[in-house]
Amino acid sequence: MNALARIPARRDRPGWRQQPGALTGEPIAHYPRLPNMLRRKYSPDSPLAIDQGEAMRIHPISVCITAGNEEKMIRDCLESIRWCDEIILVDSESTDATREIAAEYTDKVFIEPWRGYIRSKQFAEKQATHEWILFLDADERVSPALRAEIERELSHEDVPCNGYEFPRIVFYVDRWIRRGDWYPDLKLRLYNSSFGKIAGQEPHDRIKVRGQVGRLKGPILHYTYANIHSQLDRANHFSSISARDMFEAGRKFRWLDLMFRPLHRFIRCYFFKLGFLEGMHGLIISVVSAHTTFVKYAKLWELHRVQGPKRAGKKLDIPPPPPPPRIT
Repeated sequence: MNALARIPARRDRPGWRQQPGALTGEPIAHYPRLPNMLRRKYSPDSPLAIDQGEAMRIHPISVCITAGNEEKMIRDCLESIRWCDEIILVDSESTDATREIAAEYTDKVFIEPWRGYIRSKQFAEKQATHEWILFLDADERVSPALRAEIERELSHEDVPCNGYEFPRIVFYVDRWIRRGDWYPDLKLRLYNSSFGKIAGQEPHDRIKVRGQVGRLKGPILHYTYANIHSQLDRANHFSSISARDMFEAGRKFRWLDLMFRPLHRFIRCYFFKLGFLEGMHGLIISVVSAHTTFVKYAKLWELHRVQGPKRAGKKLDIPPPPPPPRIT
């Protein structure tokens, strides 16, 4: 018998009590289970399990989410953070039921035109009323193990760190990816707003924190690609934004970038970070990553040819493209 099967369900163990809005048993009710490595590490008997009674959080948390046409993803995202004190959702003029679903969880739903990843998150950040802010994307969920660690860290009167980073694990095609460029993919998402702010370079936002940053072990669960079609759509989208941002920053096109950076990306992802141990999944991820890098520099070349070298370093009079629709 599998050792995990011998572990009683949490609801059958003495002293178990369901917390309102908590995700129980598996990390996500409707989604595949965590890989065996993480299931063993964060099993119900783990000291990081949700129902550890000694960690009573005393610092409230504002969760900020940006979304656009995410009706298939947003509910599970919101379910995973119902335990937080404030939920802020900035909707980029969705045409589906995203806002209606979000309104079931929070009255702080803001409709804003799409202005790019960083500016959208900066707007969300300004709406938060609590000092501690947690950023989440619509295709992400807070795992029970991560919730337990956050609760524990914010149970101190004087929190030891000004920000916290944690791993993000991606579900791809039919299973979780544990090697290559996609894991552990550490993300700083929880921070004290008195010491941090949203920064970065499109399309990659990041949080800059002054002072000590801690690292938690529980993962964010990431359901970013429904299939390879959606992966290629998003790769095309992100490469366009990156090329535009490089052009506006005055980056020159170099043949060496076009020829060798994609090769470097493949070697790093497939060999150095052990992507080959993921089998065909790892090979496809590595090839698509290298292809995305190639296309990014090809688009930079295109901008120099079409816009002219004199426009480099100046803002283009073109609105940033919105994220492509999610394909299921």
